[in-house]
Amino acid sequence: MGKYDPLERYLRSSEKEKIELKFEEIKEILGSSLPDSAYIHNPWWANDETHSQGRAWLNAGYEIASVNLRTQKVTFIESGKTRSPKEKMSPKAKGSPKQKKHTNEKVTGGIALVSCTKKKRDQRSKPKELYMASAYFQKMRRYSEKYHDDWYILSVKHHLLDPEGPKIGPYDDTLKDATKEEKIEWGKKVFRQLQEEGLLDKKLYIHAGEDYYQGLLPLLAEEGVKYEIPTKGLRIGKTMSWYNQYI
Repeated sequence: MGKYDPLERYLRSSEKEKIELKFEEIKEILGSSLPDSAYIHNPWWANDETHSQGRAWLNAGYEIASVNLRTQKVTFIESGKTRSPKEKMSPKAKGSPKQKKHTNEKVTGGIALVSCTKKKRDQRSKPKELYMASAYFQKMRRYSEKYHDDWYILSVKHHLLDPEGPKIGPYDDTLKDATKEEKIEWGKKVFRQLQEEGLLDKKLYIHAGEDYYQGLLPLLAEEGVKYEIPTKGLRIGKTMSWYNQYI
């Protein structure tokens, strides 16, 4: 695997037309340091396919719009270039398409990952019941039980929950004000639990807001896990309407 393949996978998994990253964030994505030249020479960031780093973002369909060595920030924009079919990934990874923002059709099968909600019952309950105080959770649960093969809950406090698992109490933990690093760490814990449950060989359908999948998607992309976010890009009102169509 090439050093910059993780960056290529990260960019491929994004739906944004413009992505701004700090050099430190790129180091986290790569899992290794950037060379000294990246900090002192603008040409290192050139959109040049003859260099391995340039091939990474160009193959992902992005190009460098600007780089600031003083603030150590770089901006990628979609280039509109046809993405290279030659990916240095496993055959499984090659089958992972770039995500659509949302679909107007129901999605079926696979494993649903349903986010927890701020509203909760005020007594200890089974996971599938604890969040039923929220109309949003009710809709996601009903949809998942009706159309998906199985479903799990993404919990800020407990990470991945079996809906039929032991009773848990209400909590106030939230990802809304978490730092990017905290979301990445939370995503790593969820990913490990998905591995332990043997769920990474199935297609995942994420019924959750961006806070819940921001730190998880790069890990799924790196392993070539197929996933879909049916309501991605929709505001809460339109999201609720989407569920209402089918339940």
